[in-house]
Amino acid sequence: MSKLLHTLKHKYEAEIAVHKNNIETFLSNNVGVADHINYAETVEKELEEIAKYKDLVSAINEVIG
Repeated sequence: MSKLLHTLKHKYEAEIAVHKNNIETFLSNNVGVADHINYAETVEKELEEIAKYKDLVSAINEVIG
């Protein structure tokens, strides 16, 4: 795997971890968060980001593999 693809893959995997953590934090601490009136929409946006980065990781795996 080229160094660039390796680096991008790690970057995308880190982004996935960040968005998963955002969901976990939001679900465990959603009381008193004024900016997040629509809970489902907030979680959905995080899930969309996870899906985007998983697709990118998958694409890299296809290229190298």
